[in-house]
Amino acid sequence: MTNFVSRAAAAALFVSMATAASAADLGRPVKAPEPYPQTIAAYGFSWTGAYVGANIGANLAHGVAGDSSGVIGGLQAGYLWQTGQFVYGLEADVSLGNNSKSTSFSDAVLGGVSTQRDRIDWNTSYRGRLGYAFDRFLVYGTGGLALANIESRFSNTNNGVTVTDKNTNFRAGWSLGAGLEYAITNNVTVRGEYLHNGFGHYNVNYGGNGVSVRQNIDENLLRVGVNYKF
Repeated sequence: MTNFVSRAAAAALFVSMATAASAADLGRPVKAPEPYPQTIAAYGFSWTGAYVGANIGANLAHGVAGDSSGVIGGLQAGYLWQTGQFVYGLEADVSLGNNSKSTSFSDAVLGGVSTQRDRIDWNTSYRGRLGYAFDRFLVYGTGGLALANIESRFSNTNNGVTVTDKNTNFRAGWSLGAGLEYAITNNVTVRGEYLHNGFGHYNVNYGGNGVSVRQNIDENLLRVGVNYKF
């Protein structure tokens, strides 16, 4: 009987202590859980950083000789900043290719047949970029300065004699375009891009023939590329 009373007393003491501890816990403030971010962008991909890459595509040009096309390839490098979902930055690129077109016509001034040939062998641009990011997907516009090396060749054949003159111009113009870019990893992105480069009107003088041609060159670049983001 004595052992039973002792065990009952010990059990009662344990229950009373547990009850007191629970009551003490009820009086303490409970820390609220950390709130979720207001937007998913807080956990998303960031476009901020420097990048370098390569591209390949087509150059569709228009000049005095007519429309022409050629394959181009090149390199690009730049830096982007992201604020919220807006992305902005700077990019420079250079492309190499051989885009040329020739046209022949009866020359009422010099007589015989004259041939005009235009060729663009490289171009470069320095542009700003402004876009809107959907996490890893970026839609952007771009614009800035375009430069190109444009060669114009004029020849005339009259009475069996052919006279040829070449004029090479380093031309400055403007560039405007748009593109789509997607980050397939945190460091590698792929994109498709369209650029229109315009170089305006200018006179090409062929000294040996005493001929001046009013030239107008513009080009449309369609290209795909891959970038490595640091």
